Amino acid sequence: MNNNTTPKMRLIREVFDELHRIDPNSAITMYALRQLVRSGKIPSINIGRKILVNYNDVIDYFKAATTVVVPEETDGIRRVC
Repeated sequence: MNNNTTPKMRLIREVFDELHRIDPNSAITMYALRQLVRSGKIPSINIGRKILVNYNDVIDYFKAATTVVVPEETDGIRRVC
């Protein structure tokens, strides 16, 4: 029974390896993945000493992170580009 609703629970190292297998030039680092999990931006489950994340949640996070945030203008001196 293999359907798309089954979570693909992986260790952070396994997620990192899979991302770099698909895209060898990816700029995503192990440190960045760990920080995203630690901050709660990517949900995780602790089982003993292991931290498991859903691979699909990681992919969804980076798909949603493609929006550009434009800072609001403030009064005073602004940078001229």
